[in-house]
Amino acid sequence: MSSTRRADANAPISQERYMSGPEFSDLQGINGLAVAKRCALLASPAKRALLWFIQGMSLLNGGCNGLADELLRTFPKRIGTEMMHKRGMGKGQRFTGQEAAEINADIHDIGDCTADLIRRQLKGYEPDISDLLDDAGDAGRKAEPDYGPPVPWQDLYARCFEAAKAKLPDFLTELCINPALGFQAPGESDPEYKGSQVQVNYFQDVIGALFDYKRRYEERAKSEFYQTAIARKIWAQLDDALKTGTMVVIDGLEGRGKTAAVRAWCSCHLGVARFITLDGTTTKTGHFREFARALGVGHGLSWKAAQMEARVKDVLRSSGLMAVVDEAHFFFNQGPRMWTRPEMLDWIDTALCNPPLPVALVTTPQFMVCIERAARHVGWNYRQFRRRSRYCRLPQKNSQEDIASVIRRALPGADKRTVMLVLGYVALSKRDLSAVGDVAREAGLVAEQEGARKVTFEHVNRAIQEVLVPGDTPWAEMEQRLRNDSASRRRGQGMPMPPAPDAPERAPVRPESEPLAPVRSATPPGRGITPGPTCGRLLEPKGALACAAD
Repeated sequence: MSSTRRADANAPISQERYMSGPEFSDLQGINGLAVAKRCALLASPAKRALLWFIQGMSLLNGGCNGLADELLRTFPKRIGTEMMHKRGMGKGQRFTGQEAAEINADIHDIGDCTADLIRRQLKGYEPDISDLLDDAGDAGRKAEPDYGPPVPWQDLYARCFEAAKAKLPDFLTELCINPALGFQAPGESDPEYKGSQVQVNYFQDVIGALFDYKRRYEERAKSEFYQTAIARKIWAQLDDALKTGTMVVIDGLEGRGKTAAVRAWCSCHLGVARFITLDGTTTKTGHFREFARALGVGHGLSWKAAQMEARVKDVLRSSGLMAVVDEAHFFFNQGPRMWTRPEMLDWIDTALCNPPLPVALVTTPQFMVCIERAARHVGWNYRQFRRRSRYCRLPQKNSQEDIASVIRRALPGADKRTVMLVLGYVALSKRDLSAVGDVAREAGLVAEQEGARKVTFEHVNRAIQEVLVPGDTPWAEMEQRLRNDSASRRRGQGMPMPPAPDAPERAPVRPESEPLAPVRSATPPGRGITPGPTCGRLLEPKGALACAAD
């Protein structure tokens, strides 16, 4: 026999007591497993993409409530019942008391068989319906109800708006998981479509509005992102992987806009792809938790890796969604010595690429270094991974024209002098587009502190000279010490000098027939392991910017 535990009235408040409230459940998003089962019954790609788009939007901040608010703001003219739209909602429009009662009944879905409802449904079809209205005769029959005075259309519109705000989130959830709700994509002849289009009384043509909003969302995401030459190459690779159902490895230096380009592409393809970013941990539990979070399946702190792995694989296989993984080099142990094979890459190679499913791994050049290290240290068969993936190496830097265009987008209204100042800092810091983002952020803070509404040249100059350059100096000094130490070790051992900072060291490409060399330590006895040269050099201390400008 079970009993409900109840806290004493004077007991200290428990902060977890409200965590199971419905207000929090609305923010958790729609369950990816339920959507996958629902979409497995649909043959139309457009319909499946719409449901996964709704599910993806439910995982963002605001959940289904946020999506419902966006629909109401985007399509305010669709709010209202069918009668309201037929009669019109123009200036001075009023509805009689009886019409207002019928509209209220439609809004709140009143479906009882009262005399008033029977009269509405049968009036005009049968001349005498007294036997249906009341069996008690004239004496027991109630008088005609008093519906009251006419009601302005604005009052009824407000009632429909409140009903839509309260009920639309639940409708969106049910549309994604209930196979009984039939609908058809606009302009598509769907053989599986049967029955009438699912509708709600308070918002007209809700299915058409959802398809229209999805199209607008994708177009807005594409227009708001400026595609550099590197970004265009990334988008082309992702498009090819999605079309062919293959895996692509996109390798590029940090700070070149890879993550922004991949995130924007996923926003434009929310109905067919999911963006997954790894953290710095190298555990399977952490990796599968990020996969599960992006797909909307269980990923609580008590969930084990095997539990999340089974659900992630089930959702990806049944849905065909493309997994786009950023920071994929964290699939490897980042230490100098590997003791186990990269199990997550083997899982992707077999569980996802065998069906096959589209996959994208976005990484830095250390990915290939880690692959070579795994082959050397644990004898990992990288050829199995290689034959199922396409490898794309990105250019090392963006062009001056692309960087200038990004500067104008990050700093609206920037004049030529401001653009040239930021370009100078980008060239000296060698951080490409990441330097542009830092300048825009710090200049915005300087302008806000001064109470200015627009970022000017003076704000940008102060941000560079007072914030960014002093912050870059310690990193530049550290990198110089690393280069000096590396150079001295190489001279002492008769090794070639490292490449210049603008040409980062990459792992050599070996033919499959060439055997891998055994592991040998290049560190002299009694000395610790010293990091190798870095890929780029930060801004030199202070006056370097002025010298470069001269």
